[in-house]
Amino acid sequence: MDLKETVQSFDIFNGLGAGELETILACGEQVHIGREKIVFEESSRETDIYILLNGRVSVELGYAYEADQHPHNLELALFRQGEVFGEIAFLRRSRRSARVTAIDDIEVLKLDGNRLLSRFEQDPSLGYRMMRNLACILAGRLETISLKHRDDIRS
Repeated sequence: MDLKETVQSFDIFNGLGAGELETILACGEQVHIGREKIVFEESSRETDIYILLNGRVSVELGYAYEADQHPHNLELALFRQGEVFGEIAFLRRSRRSARVTAIDDIEVLKLDGNRLLSRFEQDPSLGYRMMRNLACILAGRLETISLKHRDDIRS
């Protein structure tokens, strides 16, 4: 199965035609990352978006207890095939908000944030649909968190 066939059903590409999908894919590269390797560090400056083609990644937030000052990591999310990560730094044009680590050997589509933004400026309709898809993905994550906390309160 080629890359286009693999990703066409992913939520991030919802509503895109074949030519538009090819335009987006041209902004990126397929990258292999080994098991337990760091995909990117919290506070790094890159603004690329990653789409998980296979495998799993852990999204983690670093912190230190005042008592021991040793670094610890809190797992915020676990992502699987078809899921997007790195979008916050892309959207806000800011540093990474968390560290992402490969749990398995993974393949990702790494979309160059600057090239992608340039494409969106050249084709606002495409940019609108991609940003809408990102908004829907983020809204779904927020809803999941809200429901989890509501369930925690009830228990």
